[in-house]
Amino acid sequence: MKGFRWVASLALLLSASGAVAQPAGNDWLILQSAADPLALVGAVAAKRAPGGRVMASSDCREMRPGLYVLAMRPGAGVRPAGAYVKRCTPRPNSLTARGIAAVDPSFAAMRSTPINFDGSDIVSTVRAGLLLRPYYAPSPEDPREGLRTAVDDVAGERRPIERDCTGPEVARSRTHIAIACAIEQVAEQYAYRTVVYRADDLARVKAISRCRKPRLMAGAVKCAAQTISADGQVTTAQRTVAL
Repeated sequence: MKGFRWVASLALLLSASGAVAQPAGNDWLILQSAADPLALVGAVAAKRAPGGRVMASSDCREMRPGLYVLAMRPGAGVRPAGAYVKRCTPRPNSLTARGIAAVDPSFAAMRSTPINFDGSDIVSTVRAGLLLRPYYAPSPEDPREGLRTAVDDVAGERRPIERDCTGPEVARSRTHIAIACAIEQVAEQYAYRTVVYRADDLARVKAISRCRKPRLMAGAVKCAAQTISADGQVTTAQRTVAL
């Protein structure tokens, strides 16, 4: 991640919570494709394709990987010139198979090109059954330019865990979930806090300051404990914390 931008309407809040996820289907109207997903979001793209979504071509068996597409359902509105229908058979466990857009719809509210983040920073991913979902929540003079990241459990029924987690690092075991979030910046590096939750009810079990890259094991969590020197240098050493 390169760094850390701008009055959210009710629709934006709903999209930021993941409430606008749509079921996957086979036929999509493709309006535009690009290697950089930033080219497919923002107010101009939203005006061109109301209700459209950004999908990763690698999610679809019929599409060439390495691209992102701005798509909508055929018949959902006026068909723009140059648009075409493409079949998408979602690959198992992909975002499209889960009914989740590759880029959160909240980025439709973005009105200018960001300076401190790029297209790779806005793409949702699933790791260890956890959805890491960047979204856009603009506020005045925000050094992060509106970029936020939520973490949801999607191993079963979708459950939100973290609402705002910068640079998330995650781990999962049968009994616990660990999420490390950057909470402060020291020179060019981030200091993290790791929080461990029970997997069954998401009750918070343990919070460990200045620890990142969690790994769960029976009855304990290992993480890289961070020490910050007087001149702002960050060093790490392995630490084991009992749960």
